[in-house]
This record gives sequence, structure tokens and C-alpha cells, in this order.
Amino acid sequence: TALTPQALGRCGCSDHRGADGRRLDGSGGVAMQLADIDPVAVVSQQGRAVEATKQPAANGLPWLRMLIATLGACALVGIGFGVGRSLPRAADSNGGHDATARPWPLSQPPPSQPRLPSPPPSPASPSPSPPPSPALPSGWWSYGEEWWDSDVDWEAPPTDGMVVTELNTYEKDGYVCSVKAGHLEGWGQACYHSSRSQLSGVVAKRVHTWVGPHVLGKTVETPADIDAVTDTAWRQNYKHTGDVLAQVLAGVDTALWDLVARNLNVSVCTLVAEVMGGECKSHMPVYGSNGNRETDLGLLLANAVHNHDKYGVQAFKFQIAQRMGGDVDITPNRTETLIPLARQLLGPEVTLLADANGGYDTIERAKPIAQLLIDNNFTFFEEPYPFWEYDKAAALGAAMPGMPIALGEQEYRMDVWQRNVHAMDVWQPDVHYIGGVSRSLAVARMSMEAGARFVPHSPNPSFVAVFTLHIAAAVPNAFQFMEADAVNTRQPPDGKRFFTEGVLKIKDGKMKVPTGAGWGVALRSDWVDEASKRTSKMKSSPPPPAPSPPRPRD
Repeated sequence: TALTPQALGRCGCSDHRGADGRRLDGSGGVAMQLADIDPVAVVSQQGRAVEATKQPAANGLPWLRMLIATLGACALVGIGFGVGRSLPRAADSNGGHDATARPWPLSQPPPSQPRLPSPPPSPASPSPSPPPSPALPSGWWSYGEEWWDSDVDWEAPPTDGMVVTELNTYEKDGYVCSVKAGHLEGWGQACYHSSRSQLSGVVAKRVHTWVGPHVLGKTVETPADIDAVTDTAWRQNYKHTGDVLAQVLAGVDTALWDLVARNLNVSVCTLVAEVMGGECKSHMPVYGSNGNRETDLGLLLANAVHNHDKYGVQAFKFQIAQRMGGDVDITPNRTETLIPLARQLLGPEVTLLADANGGYDTIERAKPIAQLLIDNNFTFFEEPYPFWEYDKAAALGAAMPGMPIALGEQEYRMDVWQRNVHAMDVWQPDVHYIGGVSRSLAVARMSMEAGARFVPHSPNPSFVAVFTLHIAAAVPNAFQFMEADAVNTRQPPDGKRFFTEGVLKIKDGKMKVPTGAGWGVALRSDWVDEASKRTSKMKSSPPPPAPSPPRPRD
């Protein structure tokens, strides 16, 4: 019996050589007798080379040993070839992807991918078998870090309506993202610049990898559709639950609210008012905030007096204690000096608020400060303890019923909001930290049921101030003032750093609510051009080729 090239070819071993270097395949072919050789398959770590070596035949049934060894070599090559085809292909040397890669079995598309309809069984078949599982469209790449290395094209079946087809992120001086559906584009913001967080790069990446799969390809035409998308994205990212996920989700959610309102040709304020059973106000009074504790106390108070006189600001919030200071003030007696002095300089008619940023640890230290606030007619006491100390805040509120407690700017979990209704008189979600407009409105509903005030946190003169302006003007139980940067400076920022117009301009102590469709604002083109952009998008699959006509019979 001869070991021929044809025999080797049938088992896939087409590149074998003998120990003397002679090829055993069809290109060099020699026929060798089984009695003369005893091949041993040597498979490289990469599974790409198989070599046959010639050894002296052993005593006893050499042909049988030869046959077993040959079949074993072919089996190893076949297994390696099959496994190699079943695994997803890695990114190429340029950081891109092989468009033919299939990271999942073809019978099981990834959970976020819309299933394609299975073809109906042929009518000619008397007993059709169950329809096969839909094939995975080409263009899917595995989730992960590679997404950040290059733009991503997703393929999906053509669909009518407001289907989200593109997701963009822009990173510069904070963080902005946009979504596209049809001919419309909605703009949102995932986080704002903070020297304390430095999260914009991380958030930028996760917009695409965590939320992108749950929004691309979805039809979003109403606030209820946005709620469904955000809820799904939150649930499916349960392993990532936290502040980063909330900011990631906020970027997409706020862009979707802009998109839906633009499609309906109404402002987000009007849309929120319809959802919440209120009406959209034309203007919102502001309270000045953002006083830096390290700035001279006299200068801060002088700024407040100036902005009251020039811009008509009728309310101010001052930062007291030391941020997360553990009962120790940033300088001795600063808080005890600031509280009565602010009231003296600004007069009895101005609304005053205080924010400790978690500066106290004990009721023995916080209670006297609360009493001082009551004595000077302050309206609320924000975050007396670290924000997670809800029971301590509730105890302080019970001990000092004349001083409402404001909490919530750091909180992102809905169950925590629900469990701590007893601790808060004033509810302060931050649109970014909680995960967007939809989740902010869920908190607003809870605050309405609790009979509390709703005061969104918005200390930054960027998109977050625009979001808060629309929300606060539409939610029925919103506080009469919204937060604005008007203590650190005598020239409150008007928004022109980001937007084409001064949409945050303060006049007579108020901001005008934009009336255009969506957020009613436009980003400066130079800001967009200078930002670092990343894109994830979907494109319609090409139609399948027409079937070939049947061949005529001979």
C-alpha cells in the first residue's frame, strides 16, 4: 500500500515532507511504502504547519501503526482548523478589524442586534423543517477596547421611522455627544469639566461600548421610547453600575431628548411639561452659586452684591464648612462669619442657601450651624454630611425642623432615592450624575409624591445649565430659582464659550428659556471642529442578490 499525494490530500495534509525533505503532496510527489516510514504529526503552536518525519519502523504490524499515526495527524489538523474558524478574529496590525469576523455563532446574534426574519419554508417541501436561526449580518465586531481604536460601522436591516443610525462623541473642555436619526441630529452632554473627576476620556470610550449597542438601530420617537432605551441600557450594564455609567447614559439620553423634540418641532421644555403635567415657563430666576472656599470671603460677598445690583440676581448659595472636611472648617470660624455677614450685606429680601459639601461628621458640629442658618433666615442646608449618610441627614432634619435639608446631587441609584425620601426636603438630582433627563424626571415624580421641592444641581455654564433650564421651567414642583455661576465672578458666563449665542445670559435675575426646537441652542462650529470625535454608526444592508434563473433541462 502506497502513501500517495491523493491520500494525504483527502485528509487535509497537503504540505507534508519526509525526513529527507522530499514533498509528499501533489507538487513534488513521490509514493512511499508504509513499511518504510512511520510519520509523526508535528503541529506548531499556531496550528499552521504539519510535518511528517521518517523514523525506522517498529517491530510488529508496522502498517497498522503507520495508519493510526497518519489518521491522528489529520485529526489534529482538522481540529485546529475548525477551532481557528470558530474564534473571532483579532484586530489587525493597524488596529482595525476583519469585517468577516464572527464573534458569536451564526445561529445566535448578540443580544442587542435586531433579529432578521427567517425565510419562509418552501411550499414545495411536503414536511418543512423548522426555519433556521437568522444569520448574523456582516459588519459586527466584538465589543471591547478595539472600538475605541477606529470608527465602527454596524449593519442593520432597513427600517422606516426615527431609527438611531449614528452615535458621535466629541471630547473637549467637558464632553459632548450627538445622535442621528434620519435627517435629524440631537445633541447632548455626557459630563462637564471637573478638576475633581477627570473622567471625560473614560466616559467618551464607554458611550460607544456600553450604551451604543442599546441605542443604535432603535426607533425613538417619544419620551416613552427614550425611557425604554435608557432603562435597557442601565439594566444590561448592571456589571458597570456607578457614576461613570450614569454620565455615559446621560450623554445619550440628553441627545435623544433633543432629537425627539426636534422631530416634533417643539422645545424640550414643552415636551417635559406635557410629560409632567405642567407648563413651560418663559424665564427662570437664578440663584448665584459656585463660590470658591479658597477665595477671600470679602471678595465673594462683594461679587454677590455686585451681581445682585447689576444683574438683578435675587438668590445666592454660599459654600460653608470644608468639602468632606470631617467637622473641620477650611479656616477657623469662616462659616460662623460668613452666614450672618451674607445676610447683613445682601439684605432681608434676598434668598440665601448654604452648601457644606459633606463637611460635617457629627450632629454636635452640624446642629449649631443649622441653628445659625435658621437665625439668619437661610432657605435650605445642602449636604451637611457626606452624601451617603442619609440617616444622619434625616436625624438632623428631625432635630432642626426649621431648616430644610437638600440632598441628592451625587446620587445615581433609583432605589436609594426611594429608600431615603425621609431624609430630604429638597431633591437635587444632577442631570449628568443621575443618567439624563428621563431619570431626572423619575426623581421629580418621586419628589412630587413626597411633597418636596425639586432643585436640579447645575453648577456648570455648559449644556448642563441648558438641560436644567428646560427641566426646571417645566416641572410643577421645581424650586423658584435654578442654579447659575454667579458668585465666583462679577461677569456671570453667558454660554458663548460653547454656544453661538449667549443662551445663559442673566437679565433681571432670570434666564430666558430657549424656544427653538429641541434644546434650542447650537454649538459653536469651531468648538466642534477642534474636538476629538469618535463615531459608531449603522448602515442599511444591501439587498440580497436576485436568484439565478433555473437552468433549462437538457
